[in-house]
Amino acid sequence: MLKSLLQLLLNTRTTKTEAAHFAQPAWGASPIVMTGTDVNDDWGSIYQGVMPNDGVLVVSFTGTNESSYAAGPGAQSLVPWANGGGKFSMPVTKGSYVSLGGNHVKDVELRLYPLVASI
Repeated sequence: MLKSLLQLLLNTRTTKTEAAHFAQPAWGASPIVMTGTDVNDDWGSIYQGVMPNDGVLVVSFTGTNESSYAAGPGAQSLVPWANGGGKFSMPVTKGSYVSLGGNHVKDVELRLYPLVASI
């Protein structure tokens, strides 16, 4: 019985290739779209919340002056002209709290692309 249990475990083991595949963003899947908050002054919060899935969070925005800036943990984007578009991405995990800030930004949109394994 132990031998058959071990054989079953070996047969269902995930290979390194399969694990790498499951850790990739599911770009073909529909993203979860979240709306951020515009910031018209020097610094403010553009989004705060808990992530509903593992994945890649892509933040896009429009700058309103020549020093527009948005940032999150380990990611940032600077737009050195008015009405220019900015974008950055960062990995997130399900249940993690994300706080993003920015200055002189509008039309903030967040798209969470889930990982293949979380679909």
